[in-house]
Amino acid sequence: MIKIGIPQSLFYYYYYPLWSTYFKEIGCQVVVSNSTNKNIATRGVQLTVDESCFPVKVYFGHVEDLLSKVDYIFCPRIVSIEPKEYICPKFMGLPDIVKAAFGHKVKWLTPTIALKKYCQQEHKTVFTDMAKELDIDTKIADYAWERAIKAQSYYEKLILKELTPNDALEVFLGKKTEEELQNKDAPNIALLGHGYNLYDQYLNMNLIKKLRANGFNILTPDMVDKEVISYHNSKLRKRIFWTLGKKIIGSLYDFSEKNRVQGIIYVASFGCGPDSMIGHLAESYIRKNNIPFMHLTLDEHTGEAGVNTRLEAFLDMLKRREAV
Repeated sequence: MIKIGIPQSLFYYYYYPLWSTYFKEIGCQVVVSNSTNKNIATRGVQLTVDESCFPVKVYFGHVEDLLSKVDYIFCPRIVSIEPKEYICPKFMGLPDIVKAAFGHKVKWLTPTIALKKYCQQEHKTVFTDMAKELDIDTKIADYAWERAIKAQSYYEKLILKELTPNDALEVFLGKKTEEELQNKDAPNIALLGHGYNLYDQYLNMNLIKKLRANGFNILTPDMVDKEVISYHNSKLRKRIFWTLGKKIIGSLYDFSEKNRVQGIIYVASFGCGPDSMIGHLAESYIRKNNIPFMHLTLDEHTGEAGVNTRLEAFLDMLKRREAV
């Protein structure tokens, strides 16, 4: 049985159910790298150039973690996941820089995902072509795609019920139930940022766990429906063409206008180009609407003690504000 490695990093948090279901249905074994830890992060930093953002550096550590365990590593070239919108250029070149770092130590599956129309057919074609590389019959590939789409749809519906992707994966994998994970009676804090910063517990220093331990429920951009995101973005004078940035701004407007959150924390990566623009736009709106706000910029040099001190001060301020 062919072993396919999926790094537990970057777009893993958005598309793992789709990817893993597809590979399993075409008869492959899926191997996921270990959760991010100090060793994975350190090796990632050593393997990449300084100009890369921290999440991309960590990705290299995850790839190295898989090298001796699999036959292929799945590293898609993600250009766009929505028509007329784009992902950070680093994702477009990711397969090339990863191959340059690891050479021929493993085989690669690097399909280009560049969706131009509002349909699944383009996406399906990309995966069907990839299956041909593995000598998989087209009928099997087509069936696998249908199963993968259903799995992804179920996963996304769980997230829209205000489960974080980590929680939704627990339900998807049958480890927990929705009821065990939901706590809608707690006050809400919105976490804004890219999913690979918000949901990687090592990168954000267990931010979600710490907030929940202090009695708060978490809302993130992925919990807001696409149509709602598009509606709020239509209010802007200029269209945002970064898909993840569009999510951040649309969800921010939605949380604010519905008065759903007590405070907002923006989690950004040092050196992230899109974040430098979207973060400024978000902060300007938040300040204007007098919403308690904390901006966290993280990289490999960020100390947890400093983050904890800032977080404690922010939460203390929220509690004092609520008591007034």
